[in-house]
Amino acid sequence: MERPTPDQVAGDAERARAADPLFGAYFAHDALLCGSWPVPTEAPEVGPAAGPPSLVVGTRGDPVTPLAGSERVTTQLGSATLVTWLGAGHGAYPATPCIRDAVGGYLRDGVLPQAGTVCPP
Repeated sequence: MERPTPDQVAGDAERARAADPLFGAYFAHDALLCGSWPVPTEAPEVGPAAGPPSLVVGTRGDPVTPLAGSERVTTQLGSATLVTWLGAGHGAYPATPCIRDAVGGYLRDGVLPQAGTVCPP
């Protein structure tokens, strides 16, 4: 993975400032935030995760974390249960009673909802 140089980010910031004078340059500089973090040289093996059962909440109309990603993570975790919210936007909790009940039951009582639970918008 190749990271942008400070000069590249400066050029991106100028272009972003022209497109959005208020926030463009501010967000373009975010590319430098993790610049000192190490880059893995090998991809980690994908396999079931060890640990307690997990709850994954996915949203059908989430532009930031698409439902396909939530489905993939659920499969990779192995012992996870996916609850799908049929709404739109980023983040389903605490949008509806169905989502609140599923998350609350897991956090409060350690009980996963039934596999394949789908919550209406």
